[in-house]
Amino acid sequence: MFQTQIIKKQLHFKQPAGTSRGVYTTRNVWYILLTDTDNRYYGVGECAPLPALSCDDVPNYDELLAIACKNFEKTGEIDREALLPYPSILFGLETALLHFRACSLQFWHIYSLLKKRVIMSILITGIAGLTTSVLLAYGTQ
Repeated sequence: MFQTQIIKKQLHFKQPAGTSRGVYTTRNVWYILLTDTDNRYYGVGECAPLPALSCDDVPNYDELLAIACKNFEKTGEIDREALLPYPSILFGLETALLHFRACSLQFWHIYSLLKKRVIMSILITGIAGLTTSVLLAYGTQ
């Protein structure tokens, strides 16, 4: 049986980043920690919509993410159809599940397996799937 935990963090840019919608100095991200009550494995996924740029940058994002995680806990399945309007949540859950199934801490291996999927996510959602780039561009506080 799966359990999820949502960890919200505010990341701080080392340098301001300009976009067509303004300049970012911080960014909120949500990490999904996926665990199984039957074994010691876990998976981590990141949900990181860009403010004013991502289609799923909505005021009730925390609530939508919590609902998606609870639904996953109940069914053990990702409701992809319901999450299509929220690509960063879909990406976070998919990545957490793939990380869990890999039984490994090697994130790069997971990303290399999903390279085509990540590229499609970028093309479809703008930039929702750039987890590795985001982690390299940010410092935490």
